[in-house]
Amino acid sequence: MRIAMLLRKLDRRTVASVVEVPINDAQERFLRGMPGTVSGRGRFKDIVIEYYSYLFSWFCTANPPGGAPPDYMVYSYAEDLLKKAYPPPREGAESACADALVGTNGGLPGVIEAITREFRDLQVQAYVRRAFTEYLDDYCHLHDCSRYDARCQLMRDFFVYCADELPQTVRTDQPDRYATRCETIIQAYAEGRSAALSRLLAG
Repeated sequence: MRIAMLLRKLDRRTVASVVEVPINDAQERFLRGMPGTVSGRGRFKDIVIEYYSYLFSWFCTANPPGGAPPDYMVYSYAEDLLKKAYPPPREGAESACADALVGTNGGLPGVIEAITREFRDLQVQAYVRRAFTEYLDDYCHLHDCSRYDARCQLMRDFFVYCADELPQTVRTDQPDRYATRCETIIQAYAEGRSAALSRLLAG
Protein backbone atom coordinates (compact mmCIF):
# COMPACT_ATOMS: atom_id res chain seq x y z
CA MET A 1 0.00 0.00 0.00
CA ARG A 2 1.41 3.41 -0.98
CA ILE A 3 0.56 4.94 2.37
CA ALA A 4 3.11 2.62 3.97
CA MET A 5 5.81 4.37 1.95
CA LEU A 6 4.58 7.78 3.11
CA LEU A 7 4.52 6.66 6.75
CA ARG A 8 8.08 5.35 6.45
CA LYS A 9 9.18 8.75 5.17
CA LEU A 10 7.46 10.47 8.09
CA ASP A 11 8.70 8.08 10.77
CA ARG A 12 10.70 9.95 13.43
CA ARG A 13 13.77 7.80 12.86
CA THR A 14 13.71 8.48 9.12
CA VAL A 15 13.24 12.22 9.62
CA ALA A 16 16.07 12.25 12.14
CA SER A 17 18.47 10.38 9.87
CA VAL A 18 17.65 12.46 6.79
CA VAL A 19 17.38 15.91 8.36
CA GLU A 20 18.25 16.20 12.03
CA VAL A 21 21.43 14.14 12.35
CA PRO A 22 23.26 15.80 9.40
CA ILE A 23 22.39 19.27 10.72
CA ASN A 24 23.49 18.34 14.24
CA ASP A 25 26.76 17.01 12.81
CA ALA A 26 27.27 20.28 10.91
CA GLN A 27 26.79 22.24 14.12
CA GLU A 28 29.34 20.07 15.89
CA ARG A 29 31.89 20.61 13.12
CA PHE A 30 31.31 24.36 13.13
CA LEU A 31 31.66 24.63 16.90
CA ARG A 32 35.07 22.92 17.00
CA GLY A 33 37.54 25.46 18.28
CA MET A 34 34.83 28.09 18.61
CA PRO A 35 35.50 30.57 21.46
CA GLY A 36 32.93 31.02 24.20
CA THR A 37 32.56 34.74 23.51
CA VAL A 38 33.12 37.29 20.75
CA SER A 39 35.10 40.52 20.83
CA GLY A 40 32.37 42.79 19.47
CA ARG A 41 29.08 43.14 17.63
CA GLY A 42 30.77 43.12 14.23
CA ARG A 43 32.45 39.80 14.95
CA PHE A 44 29.15 38.39 16.25
CA LYS A 45 27.38 39.36 13.05
CA ASP A 46 30.17 37.88 10.90
CA ILE A 47 29.98 34.53 12.69
CA VAL A 48 26.18 34.39 12.49
CA ILE A 49 26.31 35.14 8.75
CA GLU A 50 29.01 32.52 8.23
CA TYR A 51 27.07 29.86 10.14
CA TYR A 52 23.70 30.55 8.53
CA SER A 53 25.31 30.51 5.07
CA TYR A 54 27.04 27.24 5.94
CA LEU A 55 23.79 25.59 7.04
CA PHE A 56 21.83 26.98 4.11
CA SER A 57 24.33 25.83 1.50
CA TRP A 58 24.24 22.25 2.73
CA PHE A 59 20.79 21.64 4.07
CA CYS A 60 18.20 24.19 3.08
CA THR A 61 15.10 22.46 1.77
CA ALA A 62 12.89 25.39 2.83
CA ASN A 63 14.44 27.93 0.50
CA PRO A 64 13.19 31.48 0.82
CA PRO A 65 11.37 32.67 -2.32
CA GLY A 66 13.84 32.85 -5.17
CA GLY A 67 16.35 30.41 -3.69
CA ALA A 68 19.39 31.22 -1.57
CA PRO A 69 19.36 34.70 -0.07
CA PRO A 70 21.89 37.20 -1.43
CA ASP A 71 24.82 37.93 0.86
CA TYR A 72 23.39 41.23 2.04
CA MET A 73 20.18 39.48 3.18
CA VAL A 74 21.74 36.56 5.04
CA TYR A 75 21.85 38.26 8.43
CA SER A 76 18.15 39.18 8.25
CA TYR A 77 17.26 35.51 7.69
CA ALA A 78 19.43 34.57 10.66
CA GLU A 79 17.74 37.31 12.69
CA ASP A 80 14.36 35.72 11.97
CA LEU A 81 15.63 32.49 13.55
CA LEU A 82 17.01 34.37 16.54
CA LYS A 83 13.64 36.08 17.10
CA LYS A 84 12.14 32.61 17.53
CA ALA A 85 15.03 31.36 19.65
CA TYR A 86 14.98 34.44 21.93
CA PRO A 87 11.28 35.40 22.16
CA PRO A 88 9.94 38.22 24.36
CA PRO A 89 10.81 39.33 26.93
CA ARG A 90 14.17 38.65 25.31
CA GLU A 91 15.02 40.60 22.16
CA GLY A 92 16.10 38.20 19.44
CA ALA A 93 19.47 39.00 17.92
CA GLU A 94 20.15 41.71 20.52
CA SER A 95 19.84 39.23 23.37
CA ALA A 96 21.84 36.62 21.44
CA CYS A 97 24.61 39.14 20.83
CA ALA A 98 24.65 40.11 24.52
CA ASP A 99 25.08 36.45 25.48
CA ALA A 100 27.86 36.01 22.94
CA LEU A 101 29.69 39.10 24.20
CA VAL A 102 29.72 38.17 27.89
CA GLY A 103 29.31 34.37 27.81
CA THR A 104 25.90 34.09 29.47
CA ASN A 105 23.41 31.34 28.57
CA GLY A 106 26.07 29.31 26.81
CA GLY A 107 27.79 32.26 25.19
CA LEU A 108 28.52 32.08 21.47
CA PRO A 109 28.13 28.27 21.30
CA GLY A 110 24.69 28.71 22.89
CA VAL A 111 23.74 31.14 20.13
CA ILE A 112 24.94 28.68 17.48
CA GLU A 113 22.89 25.92 19.11
CA ALA A 114 19.82 28.18 19.15
CA ILE A 115 20.19 28.97 15.44
CA THR A 116 20.64 25.26 14.75
CA ARG A 117 17.52 24.33 16.66
CA GLU A 118 15.31 26.81 14.79
CA PHE A 119 16.88 26.03 11.42
CA ARG A 120 16.49 22.28 12.04
CA ASP A 121 12.81 22.72 12.92
CA LEU A 122 12.22 24.60 9.66
CA GLN A 123 13.94 21.88 7.66
CA VAL A 124 11.89 19.15 9.34
CA GLN A 125 8.70 21.05 8.51
CA ALA A 126 9.86 21.46 4.92
CA TYR A 127 10.73 17.76 4.63
CA VAL A 128 7.28 16.76 5.91
CA ARG A 129 5.52 19.21 3.57
CA ARG A 130 7.51 17.88 0.64
CA ALA A 131 6.65 14.26 1.49
CA PHE A 132 2.93 15.06 1.50
CA THR A 133 3.15 17.24 -1.61
CA GLU A 134 4.92 14.51 -3.57
CA TYR A 135 2.42 11.89 -2.41
CA LEU A 136 -0.63 14.00 -3.27
CA ASP A 137 0.81 15.21 -6.58
CA ASP A 138 1.61 11.65 -7.63
CA TYR A 139 -1.90 10.49 -6.74
CA CYS A 140 -3.51 13.39 -8.62
CA HIS A 141 -1.36 12.67 -11.65
CA LEU A 142 -2.12 8.93 -11.66
CA HIS A 143 -5.86 9.32 -11.13
CA ASP A 144 -6.47 12.68 -12.79
CA CYS A 145 -8.24 14.02 -9.73
CA SER A 146 -8.27 17.05 -7.46
CA ARG A 147 -6.07 17.41 -4.40
CA TYR A 148 -9.18 17.18 -2.23
CA ASP A 149 -9.99 13.81 -3.79
CA ALA A 150 -6.40 12.74 -3.16
CA ARG A 151 -6.69 13.76 0.50
CA CYS A 152 -9.92 11.81 0.85
CA GLN A 153 -8.30 8.71 -0.59
CA LEU A 154 -5.28 9.18 1.65
CA MET A 155 -7.55 9.13 4.72
CA ARG A 156 -9.40 6.05 3.43
CA ASP A 157 -6.07 4.29 2.99
CA PHE A 158 -5.00 5.43 6.45
CA PHE A 159 -8.16 4.02 8.04
CA VAL A 160 -7.56 0.67 6.33
CA TYR A 161 -3.84 0.59 7.11
CA CYS A 162 -4.29 1.50 10.80
CA ALA A 163 -7.67 -0.13 11.41
CA ASP A 164 -6.49 -2.25 14.35
CA GLU A 165 -5.01 0.79 16.08
CA LEU A 166 -8.01 3.11 15.75
CA PRO A 167 -10.91 3.31 18.22
CA GLN A 168 -14.10 1.57 17.12
CA THR A 169 -15.93 4.90 16.91
CA VAL A 170 -13.34 6.18 14.43
CA ARG A 171 -13.20 2.98 12.39
CA THR A 172 -16.90 3.28 11.63
CA ASP A 173 -16.63 6.97 10.82
CA GLN A 174 -16.40 8.47 7.34
CA PRO A 175 -12.70 8.96 6.48
CA ASP A 176 -13.50 11.75 4.03
CA ARG A 177 -14.54 14.09 6.83
CA TYR A 178 -10.92 14.19 8.00
CA ALA A 179 -9.54 15.01 4.54
CA THR A 180 -8.77 18.67 5.24
CA ARG A 181 -6.68 17.63 8.27
CA CYS A 182 -5.04 14.58 6.73
CA GLU A 183 -1.48 15.93 6.93
CA THR A 184 -1.76 16.78 10.63
CA ILE A 185 -3.44 13.47 11.50
CA ILE A 186 -1.00 11.29 9.60
CA GLN A 187 2.03 13.17 10.89
CA ALA A 188 0.81 12.73 14.48
CA TYR A 189 0.45 8.99 13.85
CA ALA A 190 3.85 8.68 12.20
CA GLU A 191 5.50 10.49 15.10
CA GLY A 192 3.76 8.32 17.67
CA ARG A 193 1.89 11.24 19.26
CA SER A 194 -1.10 9.18 20.37
CA ALA A 195 -2.71 11.90 22.51
CA ALA A 196 -2.56 14.41 19.66
CA LEU A 197 -3.89 11.80 17.23
CA SER A 198 -6.84 11.04 19.52
CA ARG A 199 -7.69 14.75 19.79
CA LEU A 200 -7.53 15.20 16.02
CA LEU A 201 -9.73 12.21 15.33
CA ALA A 202 -12.21 13.25 18.00
CA GLY A 203 -12.61 16.73 16.51
